[in-house]
Amino acid sequence: MARASGPAQGNLIPGEFIHAPSHIHYRVFEESGHAWLSFDREGGDAIHGRRELLYLIGSGDGGGTYVSSEDSFFFESPINWYGQKHLWDRTPGYQSARHVPLNLPLAVSYLDCHTGSPQVPVPGTVNRYAAPVISQEGVGCERCHGPGADHAKNVGMIINPDKLSPSRRDAVRMQCHLEGNVAIQQTARKLNEFRPGDDLQDYVHYFVLAGDGRDLRAASQFEALWQSKCKRKSGDSLSCTTCHDPHFFLQPSEKAAYYCQKCLACHNITFAEKHHKSNPDCVSCHMPSVQSSDIAHTQATDHRILRHPGEAGAPVIAEQPRVLKRLPPLDAKLDDRDLALAEESFVPPWSQQASGKSFCGMRLPRSRTIPSS
Repeated sequence: MARASGPAQGNLIPGEFIHAPSHIHYRVFEESGHAWLSFDREGGDAIHGRRELLYLIGSGDGGGTYVSSEDSFFFESPINWYGQKHLWDRTPGYQSARHVPLNLPLAVSYLDCHTGSPQVPVPGTVNRYAAPVISQEGVGCERCHGPGADHAKNVGMIINPDKLSPSRRDAVRMQCHLEGNVAIQQTARKLNEFRPGDDLQDYVHYFVLAGDGRDLRAASQFEALWQSKCKRKSGDSLSCTTCHDPHFFLQPSEKAAYYCQKCLACHNITFAEKHHKSNPDCVSCHMPSVQSSDIAHTQATDHRILRHPGEAGAPVIAEQPRVLKRLPPLDAKLDDRDLALAEESFVPPWSQQASGKSFCGMRLPRSRTIPSS
């Protein structure tokens, strides 16, 4: 999280490639102490240009994109660095586009999840900001523990998410790790105003496509966990921090043993002695990495915790009609307005044509195009 954003200079990943569908040559480089992106195509429809790169926004080793600015309007780069595959390619949703997508607005919802204290757009605009857009690099302590100025002066307390009620504890993780298919912003509330300890449902209501277990998005961890048998049986006792501690980083060699112990907290040693004793790596079978459905060159860990390894599986709700459902599940705060707005604004994954669609003030996950059957 600490490396989720920062200045482009000092975080530059130099490289170049030719995008085959558009025949455009992209190059990321440093010149005279500045970071640049150039794009060139020869021929009758020649294109030549470059933009200065100001910020990097991403997910640490997972990859990311750079940000440029024109007249105080800020835009995402048309290309992304895909850290898992160590390559440059077009930004998600534009792999096949033949033009240069230079008008991808840097939405505040993107900044919310990758920065500590983001700016908000100038009123009446989507992506015009007062500089600096990123005043604090990465995602800091306050994102999970709340404002800490008084705590630093020893005159106040900070939030410990694990001591909150289950719904408010989970809200701390949901604010960044749940995208859903539709997000309905609540009246007079903005997601960037959310603080740990608040009720996230006062700010936004998320809807997911029930029965759509065929694909997992890159940020599908929260909704996938809710589909797992482990979560359904454990209830509120199982949360993200049951297995993940955000305060330290596991080395690759430590992961198998570490997560095995997390599984054995419920499944006990006796079970482990009988269940594939020769393979102590529970995650490799029951939570394999699968290709993300919305971001190319990126794999996501399957948090559905499938019982049978290699199960193509659709989740437990696969038999139900493919309709929008609230996540977390339906409660008294859902009204007819929310459901109507969600259904009206929902663009089915197989018909979306571009990325970063925005409905009701919330930016949706990057889209994908699936041919109709």
